[in-house]
Amino acid sequence: MHTNVRARLAEAISKFHDHVAISDSGRQLSYQELGASIDSVVARISAAGIPPCSRIALIIEDRTTAVSAILGAIFAGHTYIPLDINDPDERLRFILQDSTPALLLTDAGQAVRTRQFAGGVVPVVDLSETSHVADVAAGCSLEQLQLKRKCGTSCGSCVPELKRLAASNKQVAAA
Repeated sequence: MHTNVRARLAEAISKFHDHVAISDSGRQLSYQELGASIDSVVARISAAGIPPCSRIALIIEDRTTAVSAILGAIFAGHTYIPLDINDPDERLRFILQDSTPALLLTDAGQAVRTRQFAGGVVPVVDLSETSHVADVAAGCSLEQLQLKRKCGTSCGSCVPELKRLAASNKQVAAA
């Protein structure tokens, strides 16, 4: 019987949701937390609006976040380019220019540095920023996340459209 990684992970989440899935440097994620973290990465990638089958660069210090980012990139239908945090900025910039990723994912440990060497080369998404995690946990649809990204959450001009989408989602869920 052949199964894919996504199906195997869903099965593990169902069976072992509270068991430890990943442990590194004192940080642990249960299978349920790992699944939520991967979903958050997928939502962040989707909200970035990059074309299907794009390359996504990863420069992530935290290994548990790295696992979520790798699986999130794959589950979102993209390939990933791992970058070594020990490489000098000039080498990382060259790799980005040569590989032309559509997006670069980073975490709190590398965010400032990443924005410095990647500035203008590729859009950077800091996975440690929690606003999208809360949106995913609250059940925001991909369309809602993209609309929020498009107009920003503070401008207010998208509020009627977000309300329409939320009502539409409730009607679909009730059907």
